[in-house]
Formats: sequence, C-alpha cells, structure tokens
Amino acid sequence: APVSGRLLVFIAKGSGAKRVSINEWRPNATWVAARNVHDLDPGASIDIDTDRIAFPKPFSDLHSGTYEVQAVLDVDHTYNYSGLTAGD
Repeated sequence: APVSGRLLVFIAKGSGAKRVSINEWRPNATWVAARNVHDLDPGASIDIDTDRIAFPKPFSDLHSGTYEVQAVLDVDHTYNYSGLTAGD
C-alpha cells in the first residue's frame, strides 16, 4: 500500500554505525535533509533536494570523505519528538 510521511536523509562522517541520526551533544556532526512525500508506492524511487531543506547546511557544502547515509520515512511525524519508531 502507498505510504506518506516526511522523508529524512541523515549523513555523518565515518563508517560502521548501525544507525545514523542526530546527536544532541554534537548537533553539527550529522546533517539532515527532509521532504514530505505523499502516496509513495513500495519500491518506488523519489528525488530529494538535499540543499533545499537541510540542517546544519546544504549537503553540497560537505567536504570529500567517507560518510554513512540513512533514510527514514517518518510516517507519523514524530521523529522530532521520539526518534525512530517501529512504524518508520
């Protein structure tokens, strides 16, 4: 069934982490871009402008290096309050 929510793309320097997310003690260590999606079919692809809605800076400002990336579809719009939940 199609899903809707807020697509969050996290990127942080390094490799080997099981999860990439915001660290409240190092808020600039992980960058995040976001986009609302509506009626996304399973297996479908979607484009996201990682410079348009991004924190702390547009992804195009990242320097060359090794990064980990994680995408999360926040279907209930609670990631900002409770982090990753079972439905995301």
